[in-house]
Amino acid sequence: TGIVDKNFGRFNVAVAPDERASKSESLVLFTSPGRPAIASMATDMEGNVLWYLPTPDRNATRMLPGGRFLTFSAATAGRTPSLSEVDLLGHTLRETDIVRLAEQLEEFGIKSVCKTNGQQCVSGFHHDAIELPNGHIIAIGTLERVIPAGAQGSEDPVNIAGTLLFDLDQDLQVKWVWNSFDHLDIKRASLADGHC
Repeated sequence: TGIVDKNFGRFNVAVAPDERASKSESLVLFTSPGRPAIASMATDMEGNVLWYLPTPDRNATRMLPGGRFLTFSAATAGRTPSLSEVDLLGHTLRETDIVRLAEQLEEFGIKSVCKTNGQQCVSGFHHDAIELPNGHIIAIGTLERVIPAGAQGSEDPVNIAGTLLFDLDQDLQVKWVWNSFDHLDIKRASLADGHC
């Protein structure tokens, strides 16, 4: 993916691996969204950079067989949050975005309206995605819902962020969805009085 030069920076392993370290994984994949030129990379157990994704707008979430990666990109000017499968060089092999998935969720009873007074919005992906043995991908997304007064002990309407699990087939079409709002007690006060 390119030569690591002085602009890339140095990495130090704070605690060197010893005999107790896992031998099952020889690479560490991590994302560093705060780095201006690079977001995702893989190192060996000593911190030597072995690979990096040369596009700072994509964050690798999972290594796949055959030198492929699942990546998320956040909303940026002119781009909606997306889920992509890329090769080692960062070339897109397949991709979908949150708008396409939100449209498909209507058949599952979830209507996404991402504007003021929209009531609920499928707003993006977060944390992880994984490829299953059948080729489907499970991805984690966010569903923000405006709940009327009385939710979480509030006298005002409350914006609550819930979680969606998308089951996407090989063509990245929604086959199933799990919605945390089907299981949450929205009357329970939020932890540490947290708000969206």
